[in-house]
Amino acid sequence: MKKRAAYLFASFALAFVLVAPISGLQAEAAAKAVNEETETRYINGDGVRLRKEGWTGGTILELMYDGEKIIYYPYEFGSDPEYNYMGRLKTGTYGYVDHHYTRMYQ
Repeated sequence: MKKRAAYLFASFALAFVLVAPISGLQAEAAAKAVNEETETRYINGDGVRLRKEGWTGGTILELMYDGEKIIYYPYEFGSDPEYNYMGRLKTGTYGYVDHHYTRMYQ
């Protein structure tokens, strides 16, 4: 009985680790580890679209709002050069955003 309980506990712990969302700080650290050419920026506007593909017709993943902190990859473009690859720290989601909707300061 104790072995079964230990096995179930270990299984739940492993499942939690695998499906738990990445926190904003972990996402930021991961982004910096992958690519040193990143910048911290902020969203400039409400309802700014984070897209799966880097062009205006790309699938919308999430909406972002004024002042949200993001990781910005200035040298990674979508098929439309106006779109840069970015990571949303609030959810850990990565995609493309029109760079005109970002700013360097809070």
